[in-house]
Amino acid sequence: MKEDTLRVDDGSADEFSNPDKADGVGGIAELAPDVFYVVVGNFTISDLEGTPGTYSIWEVDMNTFSGGENGTVITSAAVRKITDIPGARTANGLIALNQHEGILLVADSKLGAIWSVNVKTKLCEILIQDSLMNASSDPSSLGVNGIKVFNGFLYFTNTQAGTFSRVPINANGIAIGAAEVVQTGLITADDFILDMAGDAYIAQDVANVLTKVTAKGKSAPSSAPSMIVI
Repeated sequence: MKEDTLRVDDGSADEFSNPDKADGVGGIAELAPDVFYVVVGNFTISDLEGTPGTYSIWEVDMNTFSGGENGTVITSAAVRKITDIPGARTANGLIALNQHEGILLVADSKLGAIWSVNVKTKLCEILIQDSLMNASSDPSSLGVNGIKVFNGFLYFTNTQAGTFSRVPINANGIAIGAAEVVQTGLITADDFILDMAGDAYIAQDVANVLTKVTAKGKSAPSSAPSMIVI
């Protein structure tokens, strides 16, 4: 990566101004049609450590983008920095919570917290901190990682703990009840998706496994999840 660019692909299609000279891109979420937001900051992969004070949210508007048949760029995407997240330690997973209000939720894997970022007002604040989101005392450990919202719950993985959990939230992302574990035993649980039934498909990096946790498993955290080995 060039020091003065932010790449949002493999570098062959387009590159964008990155005056902060950040060297890492985390989660990405679509808040409006073809308008994406990404977490940007300095991250060292060797020890899984972010650099506090370097994290920010950027907007990538693909509505202005057009490309040629051979991967050439005809018109670039419009990219701009939205706001810093000054207190973030390792901003990671990212989702769009409220399209109308412009609210994103960001998982902080070192703080064990969920940030709210309003892309319209630039307000950044911690909404949720819970022990089920915490990393261990090991400097290389990551706590809360992937996050998704479904039927009034914020679902999240904890990479170090190997857990998949959920917490009830209101429309603004504020917790309105206690967090609970849905599934344990998920070695290096990372990001995930939820299908329309509420079943989760969780990537486990080091284990080279994609695990399905069914909606029925929510009431039986100790039950064995089904595993799809890649």
